Amino acid sequence: MDTINILNERGIGTQKTIFHVTQNESKALMLVTRLTYCQGGGRFTHPECALLVEQITDLGRKLGNKHFDAAMNEAKRFIANEADFMKEQTVW
Repeated sequence: MDTINILNERGIGTQKTIFHVTQNESKALMLVTRLTYCQGGGRFTHPECALLVEQITDLGRKLGNKHFDAAMNEAKRFIANEADFMKEQTVW
């Protein structure tokens, strides 16, 4: 997320794609989806990871604010509806 933030601040990856998001926003949304899947699979759930998750979430909202929460909620819905699938995943 820090790399995306640096690129964004330097004006790199800020052009809109055909989906009306920037490349940086798209990457931030991909990362939050991955983070949410990892949390659903039991990763990053230790209390010591709470600050890291909070920092990633805050920076993600800053970069991809229009769609960030929607992407996170969609990933949570998938996890809730596909619990068996999530249990079978060993690598995220």
